[in-house]
Amino acid sequence: LDSPQIVQPTDMTLCDDDGDGIEVFDLTEIEQELLSTSDPADGPYTITYYEDAALTIEIVNPTAYSNISNPQTIFVVVEDVNNACTSQTTLLLEVVDSPTLIAPSQLEMCDMTEITGPGDELEPFDLESKTDEITGGDLNISVTYYETQADADAGTNVLLSPYTNISNPQTIFIRAEDLNTNCIVSQGI
Repeated sequence: LDSPQIVQPTDMTLCDDDGDGIEVFDLTEIEQELLSTSDPADGPYTITYYEDAALTIEIVNPTAYSNISNPQTIFVVVEDVNNACTSQTTLLLEVVDSPTLIAPSQLEMCDMTEITGPGDELEPFDLESKTDEITGGDLNISVTYYETQADADAGTNVLLSPYTNISNPQTIFIRAEDLNTNCIVSQGI
């Protein structure tokens, strides 16, 4: 009898949100890829996940699994329910660091009456002038600027320089993305 035809799944990578190297993975996200070469007429299949190569420590909730090491190898068993034949593979889980940012000094300007009006405290700021300071010169981190935390979180309504402030003082929010890992951090500066 034929064993299930499976594909080695792509490694799962999540961004570390608190620096502890632990995140919650939905292991079932790999199932479509895992079974992508299986004949739809075969099956149905049962997919079971294990923490150990001996297949003795079953992961009982694969939709919300917290890794126990970083990186961690998960062992996957696919069983054809009709003939009880199985195939095995592994899945690598990895938690990667989010970008490390440096709090910049305040961006300040003199109130120039000839630009926007006398005493209005509104001036055009070059926001990008703070990017090197925020990234510590790391060219692998892309920084964009926003008026609200919600915009920074969503990556919408990017501010372009020169940007004229709308209040004084005003907090600007950034979204920093590590171009190697695609991990994103957004915060006020």
